Amino acid sequence: MKSLRKTGRWLLFAPFLFAAACGGGSSSAANGDNDARSKIDYGGSSFLSNQKESRDKNETDIIYRHMRVRGITGSLNRGDVHDIMATRSNHLLDCVAKRPQHLRFVNGVIAFHFLIGPRGEVLDVYPSRSDVGYYELERCLAEVVEQTRFMAPCGREKTELDWDMRVEKDWDSDPESLYPGAMRRALERHSAEIYESCKIKRKIRFYVTAYIDPDGHVLSCGLVPNKRVDSEKIECLVGEIMQWRVPKPKNISKVGFRLRWLPPPSERLEKRAGRRSGR
Repeated sequence: MKSLRKTGRWLLFAPFLFAAACGGGSSSAANGDNDARSKIDYGGSSFLSNQKESRDKNETDIIYRHMRVRGITGSLNRGDVHDIMATRSNHLLDCVAKRPQHLRFVNGVIAFHFLIGPRGEVLDVYPSRSDVGYYELERCLAEVVEQTRFMAPCGREKTELDWDMRVEKDWDSDPESLYPGAMRRALERHSAEIYESCKIKRKIRFYVTAYIDPDGHVLSCGLVPNKRVDSEKIECLVGEIMQWRVPKPKNISKVGFRLRWLPPPSERLEKRAGRRSGR
């Protein structure tokens, strides 16, 4: 089996809070010391560990990149949103650092949709897409985002925005990509059963990201529904998918696929038999 070797380590920095008045310019959330080891641009925020700096300075560089904000209604300044989310970096990194040793290769982008209240409080937030593939990490990141406090939007009106961040792997090698069709038989075999056991409405669809080991076991998975679903049902689905056995890849692999309700195998066989007999 191709090995995935761990590199670097995560170091968490103490939190600092930021508040800004509503205005046209971008405000800075970092002091001079943080500016020296951070970079912010507009392209999800990515947390990278710099191994060389860790050895030289006994600390890990945090680099923010690919930070993207979309859908601002005009009530919040985009630069201020970036600055505020940057203040949450230590908490977000804490979530990333909790990945188990055997899942250090987990990586991907997760996007959140926010509804911000007139006092800057987060009224609602949910993942709108993700290919991270580890539910515990996705849930932890969502909790941090939910606890974020923004400045009051201009006009004291509710506003909506989208923000995404990237989680980087902590290994030398990426998991190999697995073709989604490899999950077809598992979906045909299990989808009806897990929709029923987790009490999921048939019309709801999910985008699932999973990591598969060379023995065909699901190492971890995460999923995003096309409609709002209770967290208990999400947890139920994750637990069910973790029990699947799938075709064995050569190496640890990552796969993304659509989960939807399919008729159970017995019903499909009956329909096929009916078509053949002309019924």
